Amino acid sequence: MADSVVFDYLPPGVLPFTTPAIEEAIEQASREGPEESTWDAMLDAGVKELQTNEEFVDRMRVAYDRAGVNVVTPTVWSFDPSVDFREGVYSDIARWTARQEAIDWYRPVRTPSDARAVAADGDVGILMNVQNTGAFTAGDADRVDDLFNAGVRIMQLTYNTQNHVGAGCTEPSGSGLSNHGLGVVDRLNDHNAIIDLSHCNRETTLDAAEASSTPVAATHTHCGALHDHPRAKSDAELEAIAAGDGYVGLLAYPHQYEQPTFDTLAEHLEHLISILGTDRVGIGTDWGVTTADVPDSLRPGVVSFIRRATDMKEKTEEYEPFSMEKFDTGFGEFKTYEDRGVIKEELVDRGFDEHIDGLLGENFLSFWERVCEA
Repeated sequence: MADSVVFDYLPPGVLPFTTPAIEEAIEQASREGPEESTWDAMLDAGVKELQTNEEFVDRMRVAYDRAGVNVVTPTVWSFDPSVDFREGVYSDIARWTARQEAIDWYRPVRTPSDARAVAADGDVGILMNVQNTGAFTAGDADRVDDLFNAGVRIMQLTYNTQNHVGAGCTEPSGSGLSNHGLGVVDRLNDHNAIIDLSHCNRETTLDAAEASSTPVAATHTHCGALHDHPRAKSDAELEAIAAGDGYVGLLAYPHQYEQPTFDTLAEHLEHLISILGTDRVGIGTDWGVTTADVPDSLRPGVVSFIRRATDMKEKTEEYEPFSMEKFDTGFGEFKTYEDRGVIKEELVDRGFDEHIDGLLGENFLSFWERVCEA
């Protein structure tokens, strides 16, 4: 398909490239602490570089082109534990506003037609997401309106732990969607926003799939039948998403697989297709925060953030916290985001060529259109 949408779940939205000015900002944040604030310092300094440094702008554009993507969904939030969650979301939204004002090829995507226009024009579309909606709403469903009005269109109900909406994938209680969560689902349905269940536990996933009047998604996950992992979806969850005409994006993120190879990825993709069909699955790499792209100066802060965000600081039988040595683990030849084009090559080599445009983004766009039309 000409000008097809190539969509990816890319939490930072931008890659953590540095310049001397950015490294200086990281070093200052590291001295002043907390360590996690170095990521926000990198993002803030990066905005200034996009506004003033043409070489930095060109480097960022080349990275998207080499990766072969034209619509990405960044997570809006802060890594800094001294910043209130809601404040961090608003700060990151402000950064994206500044980037889009500075760079004409960065364009906001708020509707499926926006995504199509971005692809046709050869630009890069920004479709904002929140990965912890319950932490933002905190008992007040009206705050969903605030997120939607700010341009957020993908709203993941929970991150890894319990929030006001429901339970995340590392939550041991087995609890599901709360009364407030039901209200949030209703409000998301009113807006035809995308309900994302990627990090929800089994009970919250099943509850939300049943409660929603629009199709739901798990934009970045893999198959529990093939890998028993907190982030993986059981067949029951995948079937519930399929029953509602939903969508699942397959992780291409090395730290979630026992064997991060493209043979493994193909096995998980085939399993998804066996449940959802070829036109309701895609790829959501979840790349760029704990990968080889991240410079050494940022890695200690990222490790601290990941351990805090997962509420897992010590290794257990159920979950292993992230550690410094994992950053340089690749996914086959996919080692940095600019290598992302290898995904298409590897899937074609494994016989998925007939469905490649759908898998790389068109299936997600069709799903989003179904949500908007519901």
